Amino acid sequence: MKLLKYIAPQKLIVDGDVSSCECTDTITCAYCVQANLLGLELKFKTDETTTNNIVAYIKRNGPRQTARDLNVDHSAVLEENF
Repeated sequence: MKLLKYIAPQKLIVDGDVSSCECTDTITCAYCVQANLLGLELKFKTDETTTNNIVAYIKRNGPRQTARDLNVDHSAVLEENF
C-alpha cells in the first residue's frame, strides 16, 4: 500500500480545524498516515457491502439464473466458490 503525502489537510478535521501536515520528501507524517488508514477502512466497508449484495442476489435468484445473467458457467457462481 502506497501512502499518499499531503492528504491530511484535505481529509481530516482536528478540533474543528483543518488538520496540519508535516510531510517531508522522504517521510509521511502521522496525520497523513491516519487519513490514508481512514480512506482504506472506507474502501473495505464499500467492498464488503458490494460482496454482500452480490451474495444476496445469488441466493435470491439461484446460481444457474445468476450464471445466465452474467453469461458464465454456473459452477463459477456456486456458494462453495465463496
